[in-house]
Amino acid sequence: MTTSGFVDPENHLYTNLAFRFSDQYDIPTKMAVYQGLNRSVFRSKKEFQGSIVKHIERVMEYYEVCNEVRVIIDGKPTRTEIPSYDMSSAREAILNCYCHRDFSRKLNIKIEFFDDRCEIISPSVFF
Repeated sequence: MTTSGFVDPENHLYTNLAFRFSDQYDIPTKMAVYQGLNRSVFRSKKEFQGSIVKHIERVMEYYEVCNEVRVIIDGKPTRTEIPSYDMSSAREAILNCYCHRDFSRKLNIKIEFFDDRCEIISPSVFF
């Protein structure tokens, strides 16, 4: 536990890192799907609680549900499915939110889908 950074070697207390990986972590990640191009009408919204690991798992699952897929049927035996956003790129952006966020500020990571875009917002350090 000490080597991993979960316990402070001097006072033997759990660290902030351990708190973030526990189910007691209290800053939710918020996801929303809006109708149109602004934030005036929700289609759906979710909040994810618990450890950062659970946040990432649940966010990726819900992102995949919200990622609209176009289907092209062109007479071939199989259809072509084209998601709005590449899942490997989305995963990278979402992981970056957690890796590079400013944990000193109690702000939410937000992922928002609009008719024309997806915004991934992470609280970070401002200079």
